[in-house]
Amino acid sequence: MQQRSLFRSPTPAPKEPGNETRPAAAVPPRIYTVSELNLEFKFLFESTYPAIWVEGEISNFSQPTSGHFYFCLKDNQSSIRAVMWKSSHRYLKWRPRNGMKVIINGRVTLYEPKGEYQIEVTQIVPHGKGDLFEAFEQLKEKLKAEGLFDAKRKRPIPLLPRKIGIVTSSTGAAIQDILNILNRRYANLHILIFPAKVQGEEAAPTIVEGIRALNRFKDVEVIIVARGGGTLEDLWPFNEEIVARAISASKIPVISAVGHETDTTISDFAADLRAPTPSAAAELVVGKKSEFSDRLTNLTKRIVGDIRSRFLFLRNTVHLLVQNKALAGIPDRIHTLQQTIDEKEMRLRSGLGKYYQIQSRRQLNIQQKLHAGQLLHLIEVKRAAVNHQLGKLERNLWIRVETGHKSLGRTGGKLDSLSPLAVLERGYSITSNLDGSILKEASNAPPGTQIRVRLHRGKLVCRVTEVENE
Repeated sequence: MQQRSLFRSPTPAPKEPGNETRPAAAVPPRIYTVSELNLEFKFLFESTYPAIWVEGEISNFSQPTSGHFYFCLKDNQSSIRAVMWKSSHRYLKWRPRNGMKVIINGRVTLYEPKGEYQIEVTQIVPHGKGDLFEAFEQLKEKLKAEGLFDAKRKRPIPLLPRKIGIVTSSTGAAIQDILNILNRRYANLHILIFPAKVQGEEAAPTIVEGIRALNRFKDVEVIIVARGGGTLEDLWPFNEEIVARAISASKIPVISAVGHETDTTISDFAADLRAPTPSAAAELVVGKKSEFSDRLTNLTKRIVGDIRSRFLFLRNTVHLLVQNKALAGIPDRIHTLQQTIDEKEMRLRSGLGKYYQIQSRRQLNIQQKLHAGQLLHLIEVKRAAVNHQLGKLERNLWIRVETGHKSLGRTGGKLDSLSPLAVLERGYSITSNLDGSILKEASNAPPGTQIRVRLHRGKLVCRVTEVENE
C-alpha cells in the first residue's frame, strides 16, 4: 500500500497549455477513516523511532494470564504506555514492580484499536543497578517473607560428624581446600562427594540433585555446599530459587560456603550455617582432634573432682552424726532389741524340743503298761490327743511369734517417733553450743553466744542477739 505523509499539502494539478486563463478545477479534500489515520501514524512512529532508549518510573504494572507485561513509564510531567511481550522477558531474572526506576529499549508504535501510542519494550534494565542485583533482592525478599530465613528454622551443626556430604565441583580448588583441612584436623572422617556443576545455566539443577542425593544417606550428618570465588554472574546458581528451597527442605543440616568472605548469596541465608569460605566450612564442621582430647581430659578431671568432693562431704556428715550425743544411743538400742528377739526365739525352739521328748517318753511308758489288746485303741486315743495338743501348741506358738513381731513393730515405731531425725524432718531442730552440748533453756545462751542449729538437712551457726525467757 502506498503511504502518504499527513504533513504535505496535496500537489496541485499541472496547468494545460493554452488554458492559462481558465480557472483550475477545485481538488476535493482527502477524507480518512479512523483506521487509515491510525495506520498512517503507526507507520510514522515505527519509521521514525525504530529503536529508542527511554528512562522513567514504572506505574500501573500488570501481568495478565497471557504473561505479557503492561505498564506506564512516567516522569514528573508525563507518562507513556509500554508493553513487553512474553517472548521478550522470558529470560528476565527479575520482575518489574511499581515505583522502580528503569531504562527501557524498544520501538515506538501505535495501538490501533484505541489510537494510543506506546513503546514495545525489548529490553529493560534497572536504573543504577544491574538486573542480577535486582533479581537477587527480589528473591531475597520473597523467601524472607515466606520464613525460609527464620532463625528458628536453623538446626545446630553436629560437634563431630561421622560422615560429611559435600556438593561442589570435583575439579575445583574448593574441594581440595576442604579435604586438606579435614585430613589435617581429623583424618578418619568418612566423606561423600557429589560432583556438581557450580557455574552456568545447568549448575543449579545439579546442585539441587546433589543435596537431594545426599539426603538419601541416613548416616550423613552434615552437608557442605561449596564453591570458590567469582563474579556475581559466576556465583549466580547459588542465588537460584530452586537451590534455596532445596537447602531449606534438606533434612540434614547444610553449611553454605560460596565465594569469598565478602560474597553473599541466597544460599547463605537459606542454609543452617554460613561459612565465609570453603576452607572455613571445613574448620567449622570439625574441630581439631587435640582440642577434643584436651576437652575430654578437662571434663574427666572435673568429674573426678566432683566425686571426690561429694565423698568427703558424705564422710564428714557420717562422722558428725556418729559424734552427736543425741543420736549415739539409737544403734545400741536397736541391737539390744534384735538380740532379745533372737534369744526368745531360741528359748521357744528349745522348749518345743523338750516338750516333744517328754511326750514321747510318756507315750512309751503307757504303751509298755497296756495290754496288747488295748494297746492299739489307746495308741489311737493318745495319738489323737497328741495331735490335738500339737495343733494347739502350734497355734499358740504362731500367736506368740505374731505377738512378738507386732511388739517389735510397735517398738520400732516408737523408736522412729523418738528418733531426733524424725523430729527434725517434721520441721524441728536441735540447738547446741559449739562444743556439742545440747541447749534446753534459753538462759543458757546469753546474747552474743554462738550456737549451732541442726536441721533436717544441714546445720546453721548463729549468734544470739536477744533472749526471751518463758
